[in-house]
Amino acid sequence: MEQKVFNYAISMQELGFGLTVEQAKVMAFDVVEVFGRGHFFNKQKRRAGKKWWRNFKERYGFTLRVPEKLSAYGTSMGNPVMIDNYFNKLSETTKKLKIQDNLKDHVCNVDETGLVYVVKPNKVVAEIGKKFIHSRAYTERGETMTQVGCICANGTWIPPSIIFKGSRCNEAYNKDYLPNTQVHLSDRGWRTKELFLMWFQFFLDSTDGSPKPMLLLMDSHGAHITPQVTEFAKENDVHILTLPSHTAHILQPLDVGVYKALKSAWQKELNDYMAEHPTDKPNKQVFHNIFKVPFIKAMSDKNKKNAFRTCGIVPSDRTVTPKEKLVPSLLTERPVPEEVVPSDANSRLTTAETNPGIPSPPSPVDHILKLPTAGPRKEPTHG
Repeated sequence: MEQKVFNYAISMQELGFGLTVEQAKVMAFDVVEVFGRGHFFNKQKRRAGKKWWRNFKERYGFTLRVPEKLSAYGTSMGNPVMIDNYFNKLSETTKKLKIQDNLKDHVCNVDETGLVYVVKPNKVVAEIGKKFIHSRAYTERGETMTQVGCICANGTWIPPSIIFKGSRCNEAYNKDYLPNTQVHLSDRGWRTKELFLMWFQFFLDSTDGSPKPMLLLMDSHGAHITPQVTEFAKENDVHILTLPSHTAHILQPLDVGVYKALKSAWQKELNDYMAEHPTDKPNKQVFHNIFKVPFIKAMSDKNKKNAFRTCGIVPSDRTVTPKEKLVPSLLTERPVPEEVVPSDANSRLTTAETNPGIPSPPSPVDHILKLPTAGPRKEPTHG
C-alpha cells in the first residue's frame, strides 16, 4: 500500500503539485481504507500519524524541500517540443554564422532582474521558549531597483546597468558604483525601450574589438526589440536570438546560473548592512555600496561558464536539460498543430518560437487546461 502513496507523491511532485506532510498522511489513510487493509491510523482525523510518516520518510528516502515557484505559462511552455525547437534554431543560426566551432567567443546573454530592500531575514539566536521573534524591515513593500546584466560564454561580462525609480537625476546615485556602471531612471524603475536602446549602444561599445559575428541571446520581451536596435545590430554584425516565452528558468544562462547567486548574496549583504546600521534606511545613495560585493560574487568565472553549460549552449548539448524540468508540462500537454510557420531568412532578429520544418507548438493561452466556467448567476429572492 505504501508503494501507491510513494508513486502518487512522486508523480505530483514532478507535475508541480508536491504533497505536504499532512496531505501524505491523508493519502495513506485513504489508500488503506479503499483497499480494506487493517490499520491503526486515527479514524476521527482520517489520517496517518507522526510515527508512520517518520518511518515512511526513512524507508523511501523522502525529505522536505521548499519548491520553486513556476507560473502556469512557464509550466506549459517548458515542454520538449518547444525546447527542441529552440535548440534547432540555435544550431541553425550558429552554422549560418559559422561560429559553431568556437561558440564561447561569440555568444552572450543579456537579462534583467529586480532587487529590493525587503528581504527574508537570517536566522537569529533566540531564547528557548520565546514566542515572538521580530526582525526589523525598512518598509512593508520594497521599491524595486532593476539590474541589467550581460555575460559572455568565454567568462567575460559587461558592466551592469542600474535602473532606479524616479525622474530627477542626482549625482549621489553614482556614489561608489563599480567602474563603467550605467545608472538610469525610469518612472517605474523598469527597463523601457529607450533604456534598452541606450544599453545596446553601451553593449556595442563594450564589445568593440571582440570577435564577430556576435550572437546575443535574450528573452522576447517587447521592451527589447525596436527598429533602432535591429538596425544597430545589422551595422555591427550582432545577431539576436530570442528565447521562447516563459522558458528563462530552463534556457536563460543568467537566470539559471547567476541571478540566484546574486539574490542570495544580496540578501546576506543587506542583512549585514542592517546589523551595522540599525538606525539607517538604505536608499539610492547607498545602493552601490551594498550591491558591489554580491554582484562580484555572482559574476565569478565558475558561475558564468556553468550557466552556459547548464543551459546546453556552450558546449552545445540539447540533452543536458534534465527531464524532470520538463515533466510539469505533461499536465497541459496537447497535440502539436501540423501547420508550419515560416521564418524570414533575411531577418537579423531570430525567434526560437518559429522554425522551418519544425511543428509550431501551441500558444501559451491554448496550452493551458481550461477551467470550468460558472453557471448563470441567480437573482436573490426576498421573502
